[in-house]
Amino acid sequence: MQIPGRRFMKDDKVLTDWMPRGGDNVILRGDRVSSNPSASAGITVTIRVFTKNNDETGDGIAVQQSGSSTALSFTVDYNDTTVQELVVNSVATTTSSNPKGLKQMLRLELVATGGGDDDWTEIRLFSPIFFNAAS
Repeated sequence: MQIPGRRFMKDDKVLTDWMPRGGDNVILRGDRVSSNPSASAGITVTIRVFTKNNDETGDGIAVQQSGSSTALSFTVDYNDTTVQELVVNSVATTTSSNPKGLKQMLRLELVATGGGDDDWTEIRLFSPIFFNAAS
């Protein structure tokens, strides 16, 4: 699920394909490659993680922050110069109504907000890093 570079315009929305979970935990990383130089406010891309089991249909459910009902996400802003990172862990805390970790499959939703009609930003996502436990 690597995205080597994709240009986002205002209000763009992209869903990646479903992929099998390769471990109980995953590190997701993304950064801005470039933006149009005339952007005053610029485009911000928010990336959320969705999860479901193999036998479930539909769009899955957004993974939530631990101790919260807020969807787990990270953003790549039009003027970011560093790699943004998100760690999703603890598959054991996942329930159907309140997912705090990963089920059997996951995918990402990328939504662009802000900026003007002619503004754009290009981001890339690195391959996810799956692992079972840190030692």
